[in-house]
Amino acid sequence: MPSSDRPSGPSGCQKAAPEYVSDPDPAERNLVQKLIQGLDRPEERIERVAVGRFFVGVLAGGRLGLASTLGAGIRPPDRPVIESLPGSSLASAAKNMFAGSPLTVSLGLAALNAALVPPHDRPGPNAEDLIADWGRNKKVVVVGHFPFTQRLGEIASRLDLLELKDVPGQTARGEWARVLSGCDVAAVTSTALLTRRMSYFLGLSKQAKRILVGPSTPLSPVLYKEGVDVLAGSLVLDPESVLAGIEADGTFRELKNLGIRFVCLRPEDFGY
Repeated sequence: MPSSDRPSGPSGCQKAAPEYVSDPDPAERNLVQKLIQGLDRPEERIERVAVGRFFVGVLAGGRLGLASTLGAGIRPPDRPVIESLPGSSLASAAKNMFAGSPLTVSLGLAALNAALVPPHDRPGPNAEDLIADWGRNKKVVVVGHFPFTQRLGEIASRLDLLELKDVPGQTARGEWARVLSGCDVAAVTSTALLTRRMSYFLGLSKQAKRILVGPSTPLSPVLYKEGVDVLAGSLVLDPESVLAGIEADGTFRELKNLGIRFVCLRPEDFGY
């Protein structure tokens, strides 16, 4: 489908596909508030903050939380926020997810991730294989451009790629609501929390098996209550090395080699 197609307007029959917005809508704000209320270590104090081209990191109590920057650079209003974070609590820092600056939102998500403690550090099932197993001969929606997208296209009965950037093979934005509401499987990038549109994707795919994917994924059981089936995120094993890698503008592949493990958690891992 042509990548230049635009979403239908408010008067159209389809709900418009999301762009980044500076202020989250009520559904998104409610989701973020639930995540903050469900933190494991809300009062842990931040020891260090790292900001790079691709990722930010927040270190507190020996745990490092990550979040993508989605390419957002440091703007003048961001600097006071960055300087104020060391010594503040993770809960107060996580509230930056309500802020208007893209980089500040990323810092808020990194703080939120630092305040979550997964029930174990075992990797769990491979997320790509799990999505492939779910999606064989099924209608699959992938939100975000992941390396496994091509593999899914070969085994799914239909694959729709939803991506804000122009990429080959993406589904036209005016079709997003329709394909989400009719899919069997939805694999959603957790950077949708950064674009303030996670509630959009979850709200329209309630009939599907759903997995949140990517290093920014909050490992929070709150998301199971929102209908997510699996959380596929990351655990930092060597915080100091990864912090240095972030400040050196490392990509995720480079950061992974410095000490990050993928984890894939189901509700039963949290005792649900």
